[in-house]
Amino acid sequence: PEEEEEPFHAELAAPEGAVTEGFATDVLAFEPDRPIELAFDNQDPGQSHNVQIFEGTDTTVTPVFAPADNALINGVAEETYEVPALPAGTYTYNCFAHPATMVGTLTVA
Repeated sequence: PEEEEEPFHAELAAPEGAVTEGFATDVLAFEPDRPIELAFDNQDPGQSHNVQIFEGTDTTVTPVFAPADNALINGVAEETYEVPALPAGTYTYNCFAHPATMVGTLTVA
């Protein structure tokens, strides 16, 4: 039987003040065709955030990844998201609760 590929590990933080300042980084890079273990660290006390991923730049379409029911993580707390493998391309990620300020670009290459 084929061995399961180890997930690609990535980290993303919502620092204190993320509601107005955004994620700690607005650029991420993942390896293509490999499952992703995205460690999300909500460091923003009393604020709820999450991460959803969209193909391309249109965030009005159905995301290619979103937590079940767009569940939000109330800070301060951590969550590890199991993101399915994504093909090479450019994606956009944002927070469901604060999509205008908490947004970034994800390159899968």
